[in-house]
Amino acid sequence: DVVQPVLRDADAAVGDADGHHVGARFRGDMNRSAFERGLERVGNQVPHRLREAIEPHGKVPVTIGFWCGMREGELLSLEWERVKFNHARRRVILDLRADLTKTSDPRVVVMTGDLYDVLVDWHKFTVEHFPDCAYVCHQGGRRLADTRYFWWRACVATGFGTWSNPEASHSSQRGYTGLIFHDLRRTGVRNLIRAGVPEKTAMAISG
Repeated sequence: DVVQPVLRDADAAVGDADGHHVGARFRGDMNRSAFERGLERVGNQVPHRLREAIEPHGKVPVTIGFWCGMREGELLSLEWERVKFNHARRRVILDLRADLTKTSDPRVVVMTGDLYDVLVDWHKFTVEHFPDCAYVCHQGGRRLADTRYFWWRACVATGFGTWSNPEASHSSQRGYTGLIFHDLRRTGVRNLIRAGVPEKTAMAISG
């Protein structure tokens, strides 16, 4: 089934995007304020200990994964030209092209709250320090190619993972066991459902 357009603001914000609009207003199910109250119930932030332990360049993919349940490849390929902000309503619109999604289905995700705040701050930082960087998820202006190493280090530091060989010189050699980045995909879907989003729509948001 096709996901129907769900937020009029998104239409104007993303222009001629041909994806399915999935976001903070669900026709016949709930209104915008109810969705925002739901987000407050599940918490406005990624668990504080884990996100605070993650290196700055890793906070953005982790926050996107936490709230949207997007696949790692999708969020690492996301470019700033596909991100639109509605500052008056504190909305962020992520416009995913078909060629960037595993299912080859384009989609538009509209979110508010914590994700908006994190992306606004990161966009300002990127424009100021790396104005030619096209990618949302980057390290020092270069596209972020992998989430494993910063994720492993943060999980070990906060007790969500362990090293079997902690003395090795590089994270790839230390034998990590614990939470993996893909766990954010399940968490993102669960957070949306707990916030009051119908399960079918939550699955459409995550792709």
